[in-house]
Amino acid sequence: MAKRTKEKKSKGWLIVGIVLLLMLLVGGGSLWYYQNIYSKISPVSDFSAVNGKFYLSKGKYRGEELTSFDHVKWEDTEKKLSFSPIDKSHIFIGVYENNKLVTGSTLSTIKQKDNYLGLKQESFIVSDSYYKSKLKKENQESFEQLDNKTIPDLTASEDKYYISKTVHINPEIKSYKFYLKGKQLIRENAPDNGSYYYVNYEQQ
Repeated sequence: MAKRTKEKKSKGWLIVGIVLLLMLLVGGGSLWYYQNIYSKISPVSDFSAVNGKFYLSKGKYRGEELTSFDHVKWEDTEKKLSFSPIDKSHIFIGVYENNKLVTGSTLSTIKQKDNYLGLKQESFIVSDSYYKSKLKKENQESFEQLDNKTIPDLTASEDKYYISKTVHINPEIKSYKFYLKGKQLIRENAPDNGSYYYVNYEQQ
């Protein structure tokens, strides 16, 4: 009788063990699915979905390719970078110091393979102080005063800015992917020697 009782207890513990193991497997599988499949977001195909919004960099990450942005340890960016779509095929990027735009560029977007968007610089924009202190006299002649209303970052600014379509223009087309996640816009650089670089912008 005692032997049968022990056998029943052993079978009971075995069943409990199997159930717990299954729960762990299912739970682990669900977590993996959530982190790698369910929570994965697709890159934007153009900027129509983010048109007219102003974003400022919040953090950066360099390392392996990310499949989810929920558990990333972002590092602070050295300088604040802005990102503002002008329309679905043009954007403005800027560099800020002490909450003031110092330099920036307008870029056109080119659809590429594998959801990458190529960015091609069309103009270079500088603040009045940059224009007077950093530009050579011969380069100043290639700039004209900017109409601030044409740049999303500057529509409410009364500061003076200058624009050139010939000075400091990089002809290289650079490739990126962009992900929209709530108030976050995340930029992914094309991999360099297997290393990925991300910038996390937050809507202001």
